[in-house]
Amino acid sequence: MLPTMTEGEWWLARRGRPIVGRVHLLRDPRVQRRWLVKRVIWQEPAGWWVEGDSSRASQDSRSFGPVPMSAIYGPLWRQYGPKVR
Repeated sequence: MLPTMTEGEWWLARRGRPIVGRVHLLRDPRVQRRWLVKRVIWQEPAGWWVEGDSSRASQDSRSFGPVPMSAIYGPLWRQYGPKVR
């Protein structure tokens, strides 16, 4: 799958519950001060399964497992610059 976002795009994220199929802003479960942008795929008892759109180049639940609800900030809401489509 091709990446949804390209380098240089700026997006707003809206705090909220995870929505399956949408791209979300979340804290990296391995390094809490780092933010990630991943697509929520499904929910499991241990947390949310997230994957990057570029599967070969992505560090996601396939490498670090399910993400706890507390790590997910919310879905990306609107692109605001600098390359607005």
